[in-house]
Order: sequence, then C-alpha cells, then structure tokens
Amino acid sequence: KMVVYATATIDRPGRVIATETYHIPFPHWDLTVKMTPMNEFPWFDMDVRDARDPNRIIQAIQYSRGDILSGDGGSKEKKETFTIREGYGDYYFIARSESLRSLTITIEVPEKYLV
Repeated sequence: KMVVYATATIDRPGRVIATETYHIPFPHWDLTVKMTPMNEFPWFDMDVRDARDPNRIIQAIQYSRGDILSGDGGSKEKKETFTIREGYGDYYFIARSESLRSLTITIEVPEKYLV
C-alpha cells in the first residue's frame, strides 16, 4: 500500500518552477502529476533530478496539447502516476508549462517496506 508523503499544488503555475528537495527513504516511490488546462494551448514537461548530481535526470515527463486536452475519459484534466524505481536519495523537480490552471505533484511511498 502506498501513502502520501508530500504534495505540492500550484494554481496558475509560471513558465518554470523548481521545487524544494525531497528525501525519499525507500527503494521506490510513486509520482503523480495532475493538471488542469486553462485554454486550448497547454503544454507541460517536468524533470525529476538527483540533488547530488543535478545533471542526472531520473524521469522525464512531457505532455503536448493533445495529451493534456484528451485527459482521462475525455475530461479536460490530465492525471498520470509514474513508479520511480530509484530511491534512498534526495530529488527535486523542474517543471515547465504554459496555459495551466492548476498543477498538483504528489509523492507516495510504501507504507511498509519488508527486506
């Protein structure tokens, strides 16, 4: 079972956003990105980066206009979860976007991890 570890919600995000650094004390974690477009021309991309090596991209997420506007089941909201199979480190996010009404980034970690 996964539980919410951190959530960042941004209304009318600017063109470039860098988050704080999050320490992930587990071997894997889920990253959910949810966005609502403002008009007919949204786009979004985000890099998950290793704080110890900022040039290293752990996960790259990119959505064009068509990806966002189609959303889940034809709605005008895009939501997707990515499982990051790297942990025990510090990570931050750099997001670039245009024409988004809201953006929510949620980190979930395992409730229990058995070795």
